[in-house]
Amino acid sequence: MHRVILPGQAMGKHGSVVDLQTTHPHFVEHCLQTPLLIVGMVADPVVADLMLSRKRRRLPTVYEISDDFQSFPTSLPGCGFYQHPKTQALIQALAQQADLLQFSSHQLHHKYQHLNKNTAVFMNQLADIVPLNHRKETGEASPILGWGGSIGHTEDAKQLAHYLKTWVKQRSGCYPVKPHLHLMAADSLVAIFQQTGLQITHRPPGTFDDYLDFLTRIHIGFAMVGGDDFSQGRSDGKFLEYASRGVICLASRQGPYQQSIQHGQQGFLFSNQTEFNDVLETVYTDAALRQKVRQTAHHLISQQRTHAIAATQRLATYSPLATGQANALKPLLSAGFQSMIDPTESLMLRATQRHAQNQLEDALQDYVLVLEKHPGYYLPWQRGATVAKAMGSKENAVFFETTGQKILQQLLAV
Repeated sequence: MHRVILPGQAMGKHGSVVDLQTTHPHFVEHCLQTPLLIVGMVADPVVADLMLSRKRRRLPTVYEISDDFQSFPTSLPGCGFYQHPKTQALIQALAQQADLLQFSSHQLHHKYQHLNKNTAVFMNQLADIVPLNHRKETGEASPILGWGGSIGHTEDAKQLAHYLKTWVKQRSGCYPVKPHLHLMAADSLVAIFQQTGLQITHRPPGTFDDYLDFLTRIHIGFAMVGGDDFSQGRSDGKFLEYASRGVICLASRQGPYQQSIQHGQQGFLFSNQTEFNDVLETVYTDAALRQKVRQTAHHLISQQRTHAIAATQRLATYSPLATGQANALKPLLSAGFQSMIDPTESLMLRATQRHAQNQLEDALQDYVLVLEKHPGYYLPWQRGATVAKAMGSKENAVFFETTGQKILQQLLAV
């Protein structure tokens, strides 16, 4: 959403933008024809062939590294895929082959800029920034603390809970009312905070709109960054989300936050327990300071961190790629954004899931159903070959593989 759909919609105000997945039956054809192709962090050999074909036609391709693919944490579902040496080698090859290599953070740029001489950084932006005067100002004497996270943020939750517990212990007896911590997280994460000594309420994970509503109920939010490369390369999303809803951000003095936040201006930074205690106590007890920082942060993101503003920056970077011709991207100027989705993509997803679960006959049946609607779609032929081979049907495997390869070669030769 934040790296594809929302930026695409913003650029769609200036030109024609189409979003589609590698599972779309006409993925190859569209990618070969578009004046400018932007590829997310996809690791697919077919994309390498597409990029070579486009290069022969002098059509530019942009590749994006949006996460540290060499340091994927085991807690995330894609870990096994991104840890595979072939996957890492392919991503590096695609990054080197691209006409422009773009990143979602400065930390990723610092680590991987050697892969391409032409690079750019496009940080995450926001599309929905409500006016600050709509922020309900309550509880100035006892502001509500808040944090939200997924299972993938378990280590962040443990560190934050430890910091909060120490802060509570330090100020024990100073104030009659326990500070209030509001959480939006799974029960297993909420349990981590139960020993902090804070008054805790929580709500279960939900949609992004649910999360934004959650932010309207808190005053001070936390953004923890681990010391590993993956955490360091993440975006400053929490700061953006907090600032958009008038929440003060207290963030680790690491990764993206040390560049996004001027300490004491748009938020506060901490490097250790002592600094955490100091900044939290200061912000917690000073309503006037909270209001000042809240306004400064909101003004900053309203003026500098919106998708509308970033769209013009992206297009200014992309335009020179088009063979150096100022008008080369004129075909894009029929404005609009479209997400192309084919009904058979849900069948492909079901087939892939069944394939992964070793339900081979059902998976093959789904691939065949897709081919009945799109016989010229190379991917179900290739996947069908893998299933047939696993089922011991060598003849069918050869037929499927040969047919799929022939179709793909014909597409790329156009």
